[in-house]
Amino acid sequence: MSRKLKLHTKKWLSNFKINNPINITLTEKQKVNGIDLDRIRSEQNFRHFKNLLNSKVFGNGYKRFNKQLKMLVVREYSQNLRHHIHCIIEQPIRYNYLEFNFLIHKLWSKTLFGYWNIHIEKPTSPKREVGWFNYIMKDNVENSIDWNNTVL
Repeated sequence: MSRKLKLHTKKWLSNFKINNPINITLTEKQKVNGIDLDRIRSEQNFRHFKNLLNSKVFGNGYKRFNKQLKMLVVREYSQNLRHHIHCIIEQPIRYNYLEFNFLIHKLWSKTLFGYWNIHIEKPTSPKREVGWFNYIMKDNVENSIDWNNTVL
């Protein structure tokens, strides 16, 4: 993707506000049962996590009425780092931060490539929200927005 297109995409995405955001980094196992992780498997793995999370939060409303949490999902991969996912996910009002944190850990561990090392942060200010957004949209490594799992 050209630098100019990345800048326009970043600007366009910055117009979408995710209410009550949680900043998350999910790491992934690089190989399971001899199967290497790649972009497609990573996307499928996160989709499974998203389905589990939305089903837990919304119950039947997730499938019947397409209710789901807003989220921006960016997949990052490079030669020397683990495949991992940076995301901003809407924290439902009915869960406090600790309950939602526990739920994310529990459901991520149920996925095939879910690795135990997870970073979760509740932004303490609008400046921190913008800082995280700028961090996950950085240009210095190969990254890509997971448009199939992003919900705005």
